[in-house]
Amino acid sequence: MSAASADIMRSLEGSARVILRQPGAKACFDVSERGFWRSFVAMVIAAPIHFWLFLSLRQLLIDRGAATGDTYTPVAFGPDFLIETCTYVASWTLFPILLVFLTRWMNIAEHFAPYIIVRNWTFLLVYLVLDIPPMALYNLGILSLESHTFLALVSAILNIWILWLIAQAALKVNGGQAFALVTIDVFLIFFARALITALILDNPPA
Repeated sequence: MSAASADIMRSLEGSARVILRQPGAKACFDVSERGFWRSFVAMVIAAPIHFWLFLSLRQLLIDRGAATGDTYTPVAFGPDFLIETCTYVASWTLFPILLVFLTRWMNIAEHFAPYIIVRNWTFLLVYLVLDIPPMALYNLGILSLESHTFLALVSAILNIWILWLIAQAALKVNGGQAFALVTIDVFLIFFARALITALILDNPPA
């Protein structure tokens, strides 16, 4: 195993330790400036997974429309892919930019970089553990539409709970403060998608 691969595996182990509240999580992360920027490698690694999920979801929505008798016409692939790409980048970058200012205001700026490092690697872990299995099982015909919908809902709830856990652990804030920060994080993603969608669909690529 290469040094880079070992770093990735160690970081994912650290994320799992944070979520499970096991000791030794901090030692798994490189919390240097280099480690901060390298944690965004997780965004690159997760990208193929995200766009596989995006393509699978388009087909699932078509399947759901056929099963319920509702006519579902997806957005044209080009604009839809552009919306998804922009939203994906925004989901990894908007909140960290805002958090620079929030952590200064909250007097916890020293915890900013460790939190972003943990957040980035935890995002990748969530893709691997929570997001891939339900969609893969649906694509293989093992899960029904209803079962996939249920598991997707459970996954979404767990995603928010995990964000809450790592905010408490890495930012050293209480549960209420962590909840407020997670709410802002989630709101930014939904707001970014809505804004990007409106801009692109009003001005579709040629």
